[in-house]
Amino acid sequence: MLDIAKLSGEPTVPQAELRTQNWYFIFQVTQVFLVTTFSSGAAAVATKIVQDPGSTPILLAKHLPQASNFYLAYILFQGTASAAKNVLNYSDLFEYLFYDRFLDKTPRDKYNRFTSLKNVSWGSVYPKFTNLAVIGESRICFHLKSFVS
Repeated sequence: MLDIAKLSGEPTVPQAELRTQNWYFIFQVTQVFLVTTFSSGAAAVATKIVQDPGSTPILLAKHLPQASNFYLAYILFQGTASAAKNVLNYSDLFEYLFYDRFLDKTPRDKYNRFTSLKNVSWGSVYPKFTNLAVIGESRICFHLKSFVS
């Protein structure tokens, strides 16, 4: 994703990361949060909406929290598998260890390998976890609203 931001004209890596982060966050909120929430709520009450279209907002408000099963699985998956992958960064680790042991023979080769390691692309990491915060806050708002009502 970072390469696309660079190709779009961002002159520096930090600016490309920021553009990637902004657009990926918008995509995450739209696709993972809004589309899933509305489609699960609409699917649950589709027959009732066809029978009485005027009660659509009320029916959706009652059935939108049913998307929480998907969100619980999504949060567990993102919080465990994705976080572990980002922390360990296993592909780069194995590449570094392999080259260090078998291909890099001189100290200059080892130095060049070490200084050319890839960085973590934070522009595509942060939006996933920011989206988890958006989902968590919306769930809290739904629960508070139902508790007050």
